[in-house]
Amino acid sequence: MTTEVRHVHERAAGELAALVERTFTLLDPLADACTEIVSQASADAPAPSARQLSGVDVLADRVMEQQSGLIGAGLVVAPGMLADEQRYLQWRQRRKDGSFAPLFLDVDTAGDDPYDYPEMEWFRVPAQQGRRMIGGPYFDYMGAETCTLTYAVPVVVGGAFVGIAGADLLLSWLERASLSVMRTIDAPAALVNHERRVVTDNTPVLATGERIDVARMEHAHRYPVIEDLGWQLVVLQA
Repeated sequence: MTTEVRHVHERAAGELAALVERTFTLLDPLADACTEIVSQASADAPAPSARQLSGVDVLADRVMEQQSGLIGAGLVVAPGMLADEQRYLQWRQRRKDGSFAPLFLDVDTAGDDPYDYPEMEWFRVPAQQGRRMIGGPYFDYMGAETCTLTYAVPVVVGGAFVGIAGADLLLSWLERASLSVMRTIDAPAALVNHERRVVTDNTPVLATGERIDVARMEHAHRYPVIEDLGWQLVVLQA
């Protein structure tokens, strides 16, 4: 591989990183609002109520307004954090007509088929490891009913995990947004997640969601995209 080609790959990895990071940046106001609500409740009462979280709806809508590929945004609360609900989501979704509305999911563990969000990777990793996470790509049967990536940022107050600020991003949007970058690579290449699953690529040789064994691929070159998430750009041949 020539130095020039390597620079092309490194530049592509940097541009992909900027694209992925932008959504995380949009979540900062949601995380800050959650921190403020919980901190205020800690001063005035043992725990906040679900009603107190309703004020973040306008912020969630604003997050989606800033990026057309976002189809959901809001807060997901750690079990037991609220005074009046054991489990709770304050989540907004983008409708097909472009308007925003609340998303209602059955999270009651006494129900027949509850949405068990504490077991979802995008919630479990921030809760257990205290770090941000992107779950997917996966097909969201419970909400968007399309291939999605879920961004999640942990919210910690007084050293305790209280939930996540998150957003759902259409995989198709990321594929389109990254297309011009991927086309600069004159070889089969893919953006892969921490499980080595393909997020987006520039070749029919690979399929979205396919797990590739990078270490065994002959002539594969790897470039970090989001190091703390384990995302990388993999170029299959020079």
